[in-house]
Amino acid sequence: MRKQLRLLGIIWLVLGIGIPAQVRADRVTNAYKQLQKERYDKVKSLLDKAISRQPINAGAHYVYALYFLTKANPSYQVDSSYTHILLALSHYAQIERDDSTTWAKVGITQTAIDRHRLKVEGIAFGLAKKQNTIAGYQAYINRFTTAREVKEAVRLRDLLGWQAAQAAHTIGAYQNFIKTYPKATQVEEAQKRIDFFVFQAETERGTYKNLEEFLKNNPQNVYRDSAITQLFDLISVNHQTTTYQNFLKKYSNSSAAKRAGDWLMSLYQQAGRLKAFHESFANYYRIDYVTQLLAVDSLQYFPILEAGRYGFIDHFGQIRIPIKYQQIHKDYLCDGIQDNFVLVMRNNLTGVVDKLGREVVAVNYDKIETLDGGVFIVTKNGFQGAFHQSGFQILPIKYDKIEPLNQYFLRVRRNGLWGVATYNGKLIVDCNFSEIDRKANSFVQFRKDSRYALVKNKQIFEQFLNKQFSIQLKYDEVNWIGDAYIKVIDQEKQGVVDTTGQLVLPPQFTAIKDLSVGWAARTSDSTQWKLFTRKGKSVSNETFEQVTTHSKFFVAKQNGKWGSIDRYGKVLEPFKRDSLIFIGDVLLTFKGKQILAKLKGQQKPLNLTPYKYVRGEKGNYPGAKPFIYIETRLRKKGLINQNGKKMLSAVYEEISILANDLFSVRRYGKYGLVDTNRKIILPIRYQGISNLKGGYQGLLLNRKFGLYHYKRKIKIEPKFSALPRPYNLKEDNRLFIVRKKQMYGLVDDKGKELISTKYDKVEYWTDSVALLKNEAGNWFLYNFINKQRLKTKEFSQIQYLKKDSQEIIALVSKGKYGILSNRRGLLIPMEYDLIYNLGSIEEPMFFTERQYSGGKSFVVSYINFQRKTIWNKIMKEADYHRILCEQY
Repeated sequence: MRKQLRLLGIIWLVLGIGIPAQVRADRVTNAYKQLQKERYDKVKSLLDKAISRQPINAGAHYVYALYFLTKANPSYQVDSSYTHILLALSHYAQIERDDSTTWAKVGITQTAIDRHRLKVEGIAFGLAKKQNTIAGYQAYINRFTTAREVKEAVRLRDLLGWQAAQAAHTIGAYQNFIKTYPKATQVEEAQKRIDFFVFQAETERGTYKNLEEFLKNNPQNVYRDSAITQLFDLISVNHQTTTYQNFLKKYSNSSAAKRAGDWLMSLYQQAGRLKAFHESFANYYRIDYVTQLLAVDSLQYFPILEAGRYGFIDHFGQIRIPIKYQQIHKDYLCDGIQDNFVLVMRNNLTGVVDKLGREVVAVNYDKIETLDGGVFIVTKNGFQGAFHQSGFQILPIKYDKIEPLNQYFLRVRRNGLWGVATYNGKLIVDCNFSEIDRKANSFVQFRKDSRYALVKNKQIFEQFLNKQFSIQLKYDEVNWIGDAYIKVIDQEKQGVVDTTGQLVLPPQFTAIKDLSVGWAARTSDSTQWKLFTRKGKSVSNETFEQVTTHSKFFVAKQNGKWGSIDRYGKVLEPFKRDSLIFIGDVLLTFKGKQILAKLKGQQKPLNLTPYKYVRGEKGNYPGAKPFIYIETRLRKKGLINQNGKKMLSAVYEEISILANDLFSVRRYGKYGLVDTNRKIILPIRYQGISNLKGGYQGLLLNRKFGLYHYKRKIKIEPKFSALPRPYNLKEDNRLFIVRKKQMYGLVDDKGKELISTKYDKVEYWTDSVALLKNEAGNWFLYNFINKQRLKTKEFSQIQYLKKDSQEIIALVSKGKYGILSNRRGLLIPMEYDLIYNLGSIEEPMFFTERQYSGGKSFVVSYINFQRKTIWNKIMKEADYHRILCEQY
């Protein structure tokens, strides 16, 4: 029991139970006072006793915090001060009111404790900054977790880590930085640098394949957009609509998508498909601009001049391009504008505006040339560059010359030598060549000095995509063979390349002949010819002395005799004939006096030996079939068709093939028409029969002319001074203008007179009204159906502005000018001194002018196709000549 009471007494002492508060407080205040007197041992003794008796004594811990932070104290230690100040903070709420009152008298308060904590944290941070190491800052962060300087310590720690990563500048260093300091502000930049290392390593070659793989494997890489731009630069070499469409479909959110969209829009616009672009590419970043363009896309523009400045209006008189330009292209004064862009001038410099009046190329250049697809070649101080209609520069202004090479490339010249650039401004062939030109649509031909190279467009694409571009100057000469093949010569050896770029025959022959069905070639050590198919495959191991052209077979001479083989080497005709002639599918063989015709599908040949002359004959018209022409020893002619049927017996002095089923024949000095059944269509009584356009035949009898059409059963007997000619060009026309002596009239398809032959001229106006010119030289309109002259005023001159199946529009005049239409009547009365058409044939815009004051003042009006005056201006002579087409 005594032992238990002793233990309880100890616990009371430790907890301060039974010890008056005044005693506890006096120890703390006494320690505080001793600290002021720098009696450090005494302070420590008092505090240790106080804490040993009461560990939660907040006042004692506070004074201990002061004790350890007193610099004169040999036991000065910041960390210990911080330990005790934190204890003081945590126990302060548990002190008794009397203690609080007593301590407050010497300045031991909650505020003092808080202030000291901040001081300790500040001093500790200062020590960490002085050390300025990652370990030092990290120790501070770990120890002083609630300090207000922790955020700055973290920032400085991260900065030192970032500087170390930068110094190493490796993927590993940046990856370690992100792992160690995941919340550092430099993490984004670290990841960007990691991405750059990956981007650089995986796209180093810069090929299409490298870039595609990089994009596939690194969907979050920040350099992804740069890779897409590089990819665009490569694939846009193939400057086609589908190229840009596919790119936009795959990379619509990239920076390069804007450029792809610009090109696609301009190509659609060039093709007249702006509406289709608007409907298909609603996400185009300038779709509002396209919407505005659509509103004016089909409009024609016309120049106006006011206050010495030019502008442009549309067909309805609305000003579309502001009146502010000093000069315009002279062609606009004659034809208006039907293009998508307008060249404008100011201070002798040229620029380009679109149909909305927006400047797409600044008015800053000496000269501008417009190319297809929205490309402009600009000239400045003798040098050329290129711009796109969207405003971006394609090529810098440093070249002597820029020209379109083909649909894919531009050719550029610098210092007298040529190179090749893409439409997106990439110089893919340096300016090192004497000449660069296109061959067909498949090749680019390069010449350097006297050597040539032929490179396929496709090959240029592939090599550029794979960054392996090379040009091998293989040939001494390059020449066309027809439209589909190119003869190449290397060291006097000839070869053949087709227009797809395929080598047909290697350049190892001294001579090559185009045989239509294939090729004949021979080497330097032989006078014999070898035969090859059109694709360059050897036909036979045999060689031949002579070869000749045929569309289906090889015809050749071997050992002095002629024969024929097909493209597979099969002998069609043994080499036993003195001569061979193909007439279509018919083979004529000559051996001595024997002449045989071998017909397709027939075993037995046709014996033509009795005839003196046998040859092929064909009419001069589309789709003409070949016939076998035969002639007897008495010079009588006949015709046999491809099947061996005798079309015309050999009884005629002359035969002309007018159609596959109609022949003109002469017998006893007279002409007639015979069909394929040898039926006489027109009796053999005419002095001449000629073949005319449209299936007509001209007839001559007793020095008079008539007309005949076999299929349409038109026959006009020969009784006129010239060949009758169709009244109009319609296929169903059955009216004809005829002449007797020097006067003209009109007849129907049977020769019946509709307008008597007493006029100087007869011209078509409508199916019932003709233009007639009388002896006085005046034109008028005459209805030949009801035999009445129209009330339209006579005119002495006529000039057709439009003449087609839809409408005839004519400029007519008799002192004054007017406009007459066969469909709409008098469009403009004959009261103007000058009229010409500024618009299109379909939608004319008439420039009209009247003179006043003896030719010193002019009234200029524009009258549209709806007969409405849309612009009217009184001008002095100087301004008048600035708006007048120079042709007038």
